[in-house]
Amino acid sequence: MDSATLAVTSLSFGYGPTPVLRGLDLVFEPGLVHGIVGPNGCGKSTLLGLLAGHLPPGRGNAALDGVPSREYPASRLARRLALVEQQPASDFPFTVFETVLMGRHPHIPRFARPRAKDLDIAEKSLAIMDLGHLRDRVLADLSGGERQRAMVARGLAQDTPALLLDEPTASMDIRHALKTMSELGRLAREKGRTVIAVLHDLNLAARFCDRITMLAQGAAHASGSVEQTLTPANIEAVFRVRAGVLDTETGPAVIYAQELP
Repeated sequence: MDSATLAVTSLSFGYGPTPVLRGLDLVFEPGLVHGIVGPNGCGKSTLLGLLAGHLPPGRGNAALDGVPSREYPASRLARRLALVEQQPASDFPFTVFETVLMGRHPHIPRFARPRAKDLDIAEKSLAIMDLGHLRDRVLADLSGGERQRAMVARGLAQDTPALLLDEPTASMDIRHALKTMSELGRLAREKGRTVIAVLHDLNLAARFCDRITMLAQGAAHASGSVEQTLTPANIEAVFRVRAGVLDTETGPAVIYAQELP
């Protein structure tokens, strides 16, 4: 599988008269896990939507391999980029396996049934996300964390060079959150995937991300390595909390002290 590079250039976006993102210039290279962090409402999910071609830029450009994402035919884009959104509605009575198998849809010829390869990839994605024992359960009957694991498994099954995830560990217990982030890191390192994840847990970002972009008020307050971005000064400026950053055996750890007025 070839690699994918995503980039935004002078990117601005707003909902009606309300600006959300302004003047972003970022490059997301293959083989790395890129974390997007920032307070609620700073434009993290919107940035993923722009990169995935779901939203039209107000100004500037969001591109996949140099081509604006919205200019790709939908079928081709779905074979290049997978987007795992925040927990979608689960009103339809699909089983966990059926949900994960949907990730193979871009690779299955029109009017054709899933091939043995598609079924195998779906089963492996279930196993990676520790869902084998839940494969025949109806998705809507699962807990929030289990549903989230199914959504990530569907993204894995899509098997694309670029994987975008909006809060991939939301509602997960600690064990599965660590397992999920570890798998994303493996995909980047071993398969050269471009992984971009919106995260609220700064400690997960510190441990598993290679690059971090901190958004604040629609702009990039800091972008670079973990050591460059997750500093007490940046955390205070972006999140309005005092925090310490400690070096541990598993990487930097953020210790929160108190919120600021």
